[in-house]
Amino acid sequence: MVNPENLATITAIKVYRKLKGAADSSYTLLASLAGTASGYDDKALTLAAGTRFYATRGLFLAAEIKYVPLKVKPLTEEVDLGGMRLALGIGYTFAL
Repeated sequence: MVNPENLATITAIKVYRKLKGAADSSYTLLASLAGTASGYDDKALTLAAGTRFYATRGLFLAAEIKYVPLKVKPLTEEVDLGGMRLALGIGYTFAL
């Protein structure tokens, strides 16, 4: 149904995303679409594996490796930002 009082024309659609539970100020631009767009497909499979090694009681070393397929097309040229990622960390768990 068309609203005859709506004289505006949509020229572009911007898609934003934030992490679940994050503050509204953390929204980042995900994609800019033409005003005639009728949908946006944001599907990707991310594979990850990780482990923790406890050096002493509570103190641990962590490692994670993951593959992220990520291609973006901000204007006219597609850019591949995906690939393998390695994360290393050190942490301490507290017993309450």
